[in-house]
Amino acid sequence: MSQDTDLSIYNDQNRLDYLKMTDRIGAEWLKVFNTSPEDKTFWDTAYWDLFTKLWRVKVAVKKTDAISYMSGKTMPTATKYINSAIKRGLITQKKSKKDPRSKLIGLSDEMRERLDIYFNFVLKETEILVGTIKNNTK
Repeated sequence: MSQDTDLSIYNDQNRLDYLKMTDRIGAEWLKVFNTSPEDKTFWDTAYWDLFTKLWRVKVAVKKTDAISYMSGKTMPTATKYINSAIKRGLITQKKSKKDPRSKLIGLSDEMRERLDIYFNFVLKETEILVGTIKNNTK
């Protein structure tokens, strides 16, 4: 741990509040996919890596690049995951104009909008937590 950070300003209640916030954020992440609780397809953290990296780049990328976005997955598994997201309409796929053999992958407009809403939720939750911590340490 960094010696520059004074951790004594935080207490068990702050840590508990943080854990409660992460529970709410995790539950909200599952809502992004609009699936039933029985459908755990998108619960894998590799989807977090894929969708957030596609959100950041804002443009379609080569499918091989998108595959590399998925940490800890082999190429066949990552390809299966991407194909599943394409089938659900969360990701779009089209042929590259520069190279017809290459496919370009990007977020669907609806998925980008869902992620924007999710990120807004997370930012609001973070603001609330910061306010709570500031009030508890005064």
